[in-house]
Amino acid sequence: MANGPSYYQRGSIEVWDFIRDQNLNYHLGAAVKYICRAGFKEDAISFAWELLTGVYRIPNDRLWITVYHTDEDAYQIWNKHIGVPSSRIVRIGDKPGGLKYQSDNFWQMADTGPCGPCSEIFYDHGPDIWGGPPGSAEQDGDRYIEIWNNVFMQFDRQLDPTTGEYTLTPLPAPCVDTGMGLERLAAVLQHVH
Repeated sequence: MANGPSYYQRGSIEVWDFIRDQNLNYHLGAAVKYICRAGFKEDAISFAWELLTGVYRIPNDRLWITVYHTDEDAYQIWNKHIGVPSSRIVRIGDKPGGLKYQSDNFWQMADTGPCGPCSEIFYDHGPDIWGGPPGSAEQDGDRYIEIWNNVFMQFDRQLDPTTGEYTLTPLPAPCVDTGMGLERLAAVLQHVH
């Protein structure tokens, strides 16, 4: 080839470099990132659920949800609007011994700046695979895997110099950053573990 070998011709590992370079998550997330207004959580959650259960036809009863423990809005949307039973919605708190907002379900880029609670969607491979639901002592097993994450960037976190404490100020235009594990989704759709 005049321009050198393609990503594929140079080796399969570099196919993933190509995917990363093309930033496929940007394309998947672009449909949701425009939601910078009231109702942004409901729209993002609805879009994710519709794609997974409507388009990809993943059975509803195989999906588990996590929310940050104080994010009542996300919890109610999952439970009342989407219809996920409370038995499959797990509230994830701050890490033991950590600071406030140090959680698997609260995203922050750094100590200060935009941040917010997360809501994740997990797929249950079934009882033949060892592991427990998110938030349980057996959560590191392979039975439940995260396939989707919605980060609700709704706060600006800043250090208050007078108290030494962090404060959260609502952003004027909250947004959603969303991501889906392409390789995990492919495994789920092919019924492989």
